[in-house]
This record gives sequence, C-alpha cells and structure tokens, in this order.
Amino acid sequence: MKKTAIAAALLVVSSASQGATLTAGQTFDINILADGVSCFTFGDCSAAVPGAASYLVDNDNDAAAAAGSADPAFGSAIAGDGVAGVINVTTASDGAGGVTFTVNSFNMDTYNGTAGGQFATQGTDVSTMSGSVDAQGNITFDPTGRDGMAQFFNTSLGQQPWNTGSTFTSGNQVNAVANLTGSALALDGSAVIVSADVVGSAWGFFVGTPYTEVFSLDFSNATVIDSPSAIPVPAAVWLFGSGLVGLAGVARRRKAA
Repeated sequence: MKKTAIAAALLVVSSASQGATLTAGQTFDINILADGVSCFTFGDCSAAVPGAASYLVDNDNDAAAAAGSADPAFGSAIAGDGVAGVINVTTASDGAGGVTFTVNSFNMDTYNGTAGGQFATQGTDVSTMSGSVDAQGNITFDPTGRDGMAQFFNTSLGQQPWNTGSTFTSGNQVNAVANLTGSALALDGSAVIVSADVVGSAWGFFVGTPYTEVFSLDFSNATVIDSPSAIPVPAAVWLFGSGLVGLAGVARRRKAA
C-alpha cells in the first residue's frame, strides 16, 4: 500500500499550469490606454502622483510639438478614441505555444509635462519594430523606429530617433531612478509593459538622463487563449515512478498468491 501511494505522489507532478497567449495569424490593434497607468517621465513612473502630467492622455497636441519644424504634421495623435496610442500588429506562431508579432503601424498621442514641454513621437519606420507573447503571456516589445520631437527644442534638436535600444517587457526594468514591474497578458486581454532607460546620443544635453515609460495595454479585440504547458519532469523521475508502480504490482501478485 505504501509503495502504491509513493508512486501516485510522484506522478502528480505532471499536472499542467495555465498561461495566456494569442492565436497566430491575426492582425489587430493593441490599445495603449489613457487610464492613469500609462506613463512617461524623466524619473520613476511607479512613483507618479495620480493626475500628474506624466500620465498619458487622449489628445491631439502634436501641432504644439511641431511648431516651427519642417514637418508641421509631426506626431500621430488620435483625439477622441479614448486611448493614448495604438499599435497595429500581425502575429505568427513561435513554435513553442506562443507568438511573435510584427508591427504594421505605431501611433502615439503627445506626451505632456516633460522637461522639453509636449513631446511628440511617431513610428516613422516600423520595419524594425517587433515583439512576442510566450505561452505564459510574457511580453517583449522592441519599438525601434520611433522618432521624437520636443516642443521647446524643435528647432535646436529637431526630429530624432526615440530611443534606439530601448525595449519594453512585462517583467522587470531597472535604471538609476526606477525599478519597474509589468504584468503578463491575462485572459481578459489586459497587460502592462514597462521600459526603464536613459536618453540616447541624439538628444544633446539630455543624453544619459534616466526616464521610464509604462504602457497599459488592451488586447481585447484579439483572440486571447488559455495556453496550458506541462511542468517539465526529469526522465529519471518518470523511470523511478514507473519502477515503483511495477514493484507495487509485484507485491500485490505475491499477496494474492
């Protein structure tokens, strides 16, 4: 009896854990919500005061950031849609129960209250933007291809890449001023991705300044699915367990005899 109980206990470790991911072959929008979570600041987004200017809002203030520039239409704000940005993506299988995605367009409303005034960004080249959602819902996003322009420095600094090398994750990001934590994709289509970096070489006297970004995401118009993944069990454990089952059978036969 004892041997049978031991074998059963070992076999229980094969139970599955649940994660969330997306289906492959979809094209859909990921909304960056204007919900008091999405944030950009030269500091720590996690310490921002509710209602602070660092929170991303639904607006169309790109004209202010582009005043006097050669590109008066700089930026890509969409006012009145209830969100602070939209990323249109297409997914493909990663072969391991999750997906990778390519970006078709990247549109952001203006960031308010920064050291440079209103700060407009746009996805001028999305060919290098990409990301993934694994079987447990963990997200990575590389936004390389964003350009930015700061309201108070549109003539001195102009339009520059923002920000080469920065990445977003649903895990942790750390820099000199912040330790941010995101959240994986949930079955209701929500997630939070975070980025903690320093300003790059194109930005004059801002170079090296720490900043943080937080995107509160809504995948609700995509197909979000359960993604069960078995807990790996070493082969030796299975062999040991099967051996105990065999021994239990032998014991039962001897008793019957």
